Amino acid sequence: MAKYACDTDAVRKAGKKIVKIADDTAADYINSVENIDGLLQNWGGEAQESYVEAELQRAQTTVNSVESLRNFGYYLQFVADTIDETEEELASQNI
Repeated sequence: MAKYACDTDAVRKAGKKIVKIADDTAADYINSVENIDGLLQNWGGEAQESYVEAELQRAQTTVNSVESLRNFGYYLQFVADTIDETEEELASQNI
């Protein structure tokens, strides 16, 4: 069937790649935090408290960013599926 709107396979592939990037980013971030947490045991006082507070804020920002990226990837896949379905429906009509 002719692709009238766009190359949906390319859009779907890009969406999957974006989801993988988001998943990899989340895993890398978790590994980094775990490595730093081991060092954090040697800290104390205000330096530790300040770091923990800042890290909690960075963690929330990172989680939000990764989720946004992941959702965008899923959205691209949904768009590609919807375009394919619409083109198939249009092609099946005798207009």
